[in-house]
Amino acid sequence: LAGEDLEVEEQERTEEEGEQEPTNEGLELDTSRKRKTTSDVWDHFTRKKVDGKFKAQCHHCSKLYLGDSSQGTTHLRNYLARCPWLKFKDIRDMRQQVLIKQQNKVDGTMSLNAYQFDQVKVRNNLARMVILHEYPLSIFDHIGFREFVASLQPLFELVSRNTLKSDILKIYDNERGENFEDDGQE
Repeated sequence: LAGEDLEVEEQERTEEEGEQEPTNEGLELDTSRKRKTTSDVWDHFTRKKVDGKFKAQCHHCSKLYLGDSSQGTTHLRNYLARCPWLKFKDIRDMRQQVLIKQQNKVDGTMSLNAYQFDQVKVRNNLARMVILHEYPLSIFDHIGFREFVASLQPLFELVSRNTLKSDILKIYDNERGENFEDDGQE
């Protein structure tokens, strides 16, 4: 406590003399002077501190990459060349959007809506397709199938067959749980 009293008295003395010492209270970042980032790569990334390490987060897909200043920016530039969101940015930013026809289930009326890609929904539909038609999971290793899917929707990230297997088991567990609930209510 005596040390704290000395710091308070010293701070009061400096305030009376009109001098102010710089304080680092509330600062989490390095207090050294920041350099301006010179690479144009940083127009597409934000530097963040995650778990005590600096990471670079992509503005387009939000993926994290090494972002420490000692790492350089070549790996970030290489990623930008293959980022799926940046690669198809021109397609998504077009004023004319893809319209899909949807039928209202209640009254049967038809409407046109803008198409919005949903990775989770497509994965679920893919798993249901495999279940319905009893396709072998090895189809996901076939190059022809992968090329076909990529040509249909370039934004879809095709999952491995092990991931698809777990998706199928989740669907099975959900439907089995619904059937047990229905049997218990009757």
